Amino acid sequence: MTGYVRRPLRAAAPRPRLPTPSTSSLDSGAKAGLIRQKSAAAEADPLLPTKAETRPATVPPFMVEQSVASLGPLTRHLRRIAFDTYEALAGNLGISPVGSLLVRILATGPCDSDKLRELAALDTVSFAKEIGLLQRTGLTAITAPSADRRRRIYTLTKDGRAVLTRVRRVIATVERSFLAGLSEREKPLFTRIFTKLVLAHSANGTIRQNPAVMDLLDGKLDPVALLRRARQISVDLFTLECGTLNITPIESGALNLIGAFETVATKDLPKLLDVNRGSAFAIVAKLLAMGFLSPEDQAQRRLTLTPAGRTFQKDLAIRVRRANTRVLSVLTRNEQTQLIRLMQSIYQHSKSA
Repeated sequence: MTGYVRRPLRAAAPRPRLPTPSTSSLDSGAKAGLIRQKSAAAEADPLLPTKAETRPATVPPFMVEQSVASLGPLTRHLRRIAFDTYEALAGNLGISPVGSLLVRILATGPCDSDKLRELAALDTVSFAKEIGLLQRTGLTAITAPSADRRRRIYTLTKDGRAVLTRVRRVIATVERSFLAGLSEREKPLFTRIFTKLVLAHSANGTIRQNPAVMDLLDGKLDPVALLRRARQISVDLFTLECGTLNITPIESGALNLIGAFETVATKDLPKLLDVNRGSAFAIVAKLLAMGFLSPEDQAQRRLTLTPAGRTFQKDLAIRVRRANTRVLSVLTRNEQTQLIRLMQSIYQHSKSA
């Protein structure tokens, strides 16, 4: 009978052990270079965080970095929040946020058109629109002095004075709601620093503001007026730095978001930019036409930057940083850091409320 011979099992050959990595002169040089790069970045932007931070895909960059780069998008978002809060609380008042400012200024007495426009920081077209609405609703009246028929003097009517109390009550409620995310100590701090920034730029830009408006409003500007004026200043300086690039602040924000996340779902862009779908898709269409977004990825409802888009975004980021630095230059370094932090707190509270 034939049997099978069992062969002895062969021991497995031991795996070769990899050498333990050691710190070479090249490693040390690379680390030293990285440290120098971080130090240079921190020196260029004192608000830049010194430690790398991981960011969830739903958190926009301006909520993570306490950097001058956060100022522009934060100002735009907070302005929208302040205006939306006003619209929600004003109800059937029938007066816009800018119109409420004009009513409160005219409550102190008659005012000619040029001075009223400067006090409210309005361009000619916007002023004509806002004052026209107040006239049509019977809240203001015009008189023309006999010495100069072209000069217009505006006054509040009886109906205008009757609605004044409601306007002031709405503005006070807006301020409480807008600043609800700050502590009692932080609320006056935010108002003081932001007012300092706005008044320091009162004589700058294409639209200027007469600082005397502070005296007419009991020495205090409300968040709606502050954020509207800050947005004007921010856009003016953005235009000076980036005007030759054929790009708007909101388009710049879209490029920055897509570059920071590397890829963004098309459906998420309206929420991240805080705009409606039509505006978001118009931004995407323009950036695609400029060759900054990948058409292949866009067809799959994803937004990614092309090599040309990444190059453009890097140059744009440098210019935007310069613009924001100019906006903040009127504040001390400590005030700059505090202002960005407080703005982030207000934004975070508004989104979680």
